[in-house]
Amino acid sequence: MIILDNGIEYTSDKSKEFCGDAGIEHHFTIVYTPQQQNGVSERKNRTIMEMTTCMLFENKLSKNFVPRR
Repeated sequence: MIILDNGIEYTSDKSKEFCGDAGIEHHFTIVYTPQQQNGVSERKNRTIMEMTTCMLFENKLSKNFVPRR
C-alpha cells in the first residue's frame, strides 16, 4: 500500500492502471493537508530542497536551476 498526495501525476488513469496491474493498493491524502498527514516526509523534503538550493547558490549557478516552491 502507498499513500500519495493528490498531484496530477498520481491521480491520472495511467497511474491508477499501473497500480491496479501491479496489485498496489493506493490511497490519497486529504487535499491541502500534507503536513498533518505525513509530517516527517514533508519536513525531510523541505530540508532536501533547502540543501539543494544552498548548493546551487554556493556554486554560482544560474537562478534557472534553483528550485521554486
